[in-house]
Amino acid sequence: MAQPYLPVLPLIAKYPFVSLTAPFLQYEYGNIDSIFSSEKELDVEAKKLGKEIVGAVIDGMRVEVRYPQASFMCTSCDEKCFECEAILAKNFYLCSACGKCFESCVHEVSEEIYRNWRMLARRNAVAYISSRVIVSQLEPWVRRKYAVREADRYSELIREEEEGVIKLISADLGVRANFGRSVRVHVTSYLRCAARIKSDNWRLVNRKLEKGWIELDRDDFLRLLKEKLREKLEEPLEYDALKECASELSARAAMQKREVKDLGEVDVSCFPPCMKKILSDLQHGVNVPHTARFAITSFLLNIGLNTNEIITLFSSAPDFDEEKTRYQVEHIAGAKGTEYSCPACDTMRTYHNCYAECRVSHPISYYEICKRRKEEKSKGERSKNEGRRGKSEGERGRDKANPGDS
Repeated sequence: MAQPYLPVLPLIAKYPFVSLTAPFLQYEYGNIDSIFSSEKELDVEAKKLGKEIVGAVIDGMRVEVRYPQASFMCTSCDEKCFECEAILAKNFYLCSACGKCFESCVHEVSEEIYRNWRMLARRNAVAYISSRVIVSQLEPWVRRKYAVREADRYSELIREEEEGVIKLISADLGVRANFGRSVRVHVTSYLRCAARIKSDNWRLVNRKLEKGWIELDRDDFLRLLKEKLREKLEEPLEYDALKECASELSARAAMQKREVKDLGEVDVSCFPPCMKKILSDLQHGVNVPHTARFAITSFLLNIGLNTNEIITLFSSAPDFDEEKTRYQVEHIAGAKGTEYSCPACDTMRTYHNCYAECRVSHPISYYEICKRRKEEKSKGERSKNEGRRGKSEGERGRDKANPGDS
């Protein structure tokens, strides 16, 4: 008895972003409209879960999702139930993700196990597609934050997988790699994936390149996969559905979005362009590089903000982790013995964190000059106002002394 899609049900339930999810959902529902119009209990629950996933991203929380223990079953199955060369040779780069080879699976499991896996795959796949549709209707900073958070969540699962599953996911994401004692990634895939990783050790010049391939350890390879997945999840899905959910979450996102208007004694209007840009990126969900985070943190500490105030500013970053952020801010503030100064303009330019020609040598100098000029201008205006008031009072005194004058 055939049990359609049996080999990939656990995979789809665990990693619904894979391309095989599309033919599975088409097999189950016929078209995407049927998913969003379905009133079946499982589908309603799944769409609600999709909404909760996006809501948790906005609120900085986590949502627990149930996953099966099994992985991609064809990697360990001896049944010859298909003729697909890509699967037989486990060369997933040849796979077109049509799903045809899984529709007539003859590997036997109990009907109860099959039903449970099928329902779980449907639930998680619908939740995934619902979350993507909802977040695509929200502000870009929410979508960026969603992509970072979800890529982190899936990466934690991928890290525990056997090589066969990692190969499949790698091929599905378009990352060309050869597996052995280490992982060799083709230079074109490496450059595309590492483009937004700003750490120096990810620069191509710091990697071993041989005949078009770059050797990586397992952790670095998984970091590349996470970056590629983040890029995939950030792409908007232009589909007109779940508008009520999107509208509700849009209002919540507007309440959560933190705009820095008043920092007490700190005058935001006097920030140099580099610091304004970094702070704006953080507030709008842009995942800024470590060098920029160090710069803004040290700058804010140097002009008088405390650790808790700075952590609050970082809380809208897409990958915000309060414990890690607190440790890093306290370290820069001197908790470990060395208090760090804000980088000078030359250093900011070196790390591509400079965005304007300010004609100063240091961001702190820009801030201090601006503050001083504003204070001098304010004093001048107060003096003028006091002079006008004194003159006005003198005129009123003369008028009082000569009430008949006209």
